[in-house]
Amino acid sequence: MKELSYIVLGIIFLTSLVQPFTEMAEACRQKIVINSAINNSFRAARDRSLKEESLQELDAEIDIEAFYDYFSEAFCNSLDLSEASRNQGESGSMIFDSYNDDFNEIRVEFKISDGDYYDDKEKKQVEIYAKTNYKFKVGILKALEDKSKYADYALEFKKEYLLLVKN
Repeated sequence: MKELSYIVLGIIFLTSLVQPFTEMAEACRQKIVINSAINNSFRAARDRSLKEESLQELDAEIDIEAFYDYFSEAFCNSLDLSEASRNQGESGSMIFDSYNDDFNEIRVEFKISDGDYYDDKEKKQVEIYAKTNYKFKVGILKALEDKSKYADYALEFKKEYLLLVKN
């Protein structure tokens, strides 16, 4: 009987030891998934929102409204999200909510500015900053998520892209 109690105690100890490592692996996985979604959404928005008349002169001019539309569509489709709000412009932001409750609210901020001229061609610089609070998935950490000390684990992404049309 004594051996059985040691086995049960060992299982409980190992379970409590493994849960944080499992949560770390899940946080890394989510960071990779969101990072990939941002990269792919930017590429989709970039390729579809460049103005055709500026492409003839090899200038990188984008239709900002179309850029936001295409980015939102690709980002929502890749992570199963819905767009909650949008603030368009040279410095804009978007807020996304999760359909299946996998993610907390994701806020994406954009700063679109003119870049330097490159071989007499216009280019644009796009900075994307995304932030979301991590949603815990495993056992005791999920229960502790409501406590103020553990609620502030955020996943942050800062990307800088250069829009340049090459000949």
